[in-house]
Amino acid sequence: MSGKYISLLVHFTWSTAHREPWIKPEWREPLFADIGGIMRSKNARLLAAGGVSDYVRNQEEQHRKHSFQEEFLKLLEKHKIDYDERYLWD
Repeated sequence: MSGKYISLLVHFTWSTAHREPWIKPEWREPLFADIGGIMRSKNARLLAAGGVSDYVRNQEEQHRKHSFQEEFLKLLEKHKIDYDERYLWD
C-alpha cells in the first residue's frame, strides 16, 4: 500500500480588540516568534507571519493598497457568500 501525504494550509487572521493599533513595531518580531512557537507545539509550521498595528496576518504589503474591510468584502463577494454588513464590523 502506498503512503499518503496530506498538506493543509490555513490562513489565520487575528484582530486587536476594537481594531485599536496596539501592535508596536518593536513587538512584531517577538509576537511572530511566539505564534511560531505555539504552532510548533501543535505539530504545525508557520510558513509566514506579518501584520500591521491592528492585526496579524500574512499579507502586510496588500494593505498598503486596500484596507482589511475592502479586502474582506471582496473575498466574500468573490465566493458568493451572503452577508449583512451591519454584523461584520464593531
